[in-house]
Amino acid sequence: MLLKQFYIINKKTVCLFSEYDEQGNEHTRVIEGKRFIFVKKPIQDVLEESFNYYARNLAGAIVGARSILGDKYFLPVELNVHQGIILAPFHLSNSKKKIWVVTPKIIRPEVISIKETILHLTYGHSISIHLTSEQIEKRRGRAAQLQTTLQERDTIEKSRTILFEPGSGFTVVEEKGEYNFQVKKKKKEE
Repeated sequence: MLLKQFYIINKKTVCLFSEYDEQGNEHTRVIEGKRFIFVKKPIQDVLEESFNYYARNLAGAIVGARSILGDKYFLPVELNVHQGIILAPFHLSNSKKKIWVVTPKIIRPEVISIKETILHLTYGHSISIHLTSEQIEKRRGRAAQLQTTLQERDTIEKSRTILFEPGSGFTVVEEKGEYNFQVKKKKKEE
């Protein structure tokens, strides 16, 4: 396990959850890809620093989510829609232990009992959540709605990828005009 003083949520981040030491200090355990990272900061600080890194702020993300989803509790927040980083809280309101999951990393929930569900996540991870399956589905649904709405509102034109065989004699040439590219075959040299 890696020990860090600072952590930025990224496209490999699966989830974050709070952990407490013997003195009652809150720290954050992060699952990133296949590895576990222990961050010596509360989960709220990790969230704030990650939002700041992406030139955003957590409070603004919550306000934005409320404007899309309505005045609800346990709202998901969008950190970076292009990288698929939509975070949703999967903890109870009275719980000291906070759990935030990057919702696109959820493969499927598995109901264990009325108030316990296992979330199967990417990279072979799974975590036990003390929520009903209905609560989990509501949170996943809100996260999906937030992600879809933000992707639809995104006005940045999608990037274009042009693939061609190297050495085939084709060249990509920029012509006059905005993003007007043509692929032309090179003339054979005599």
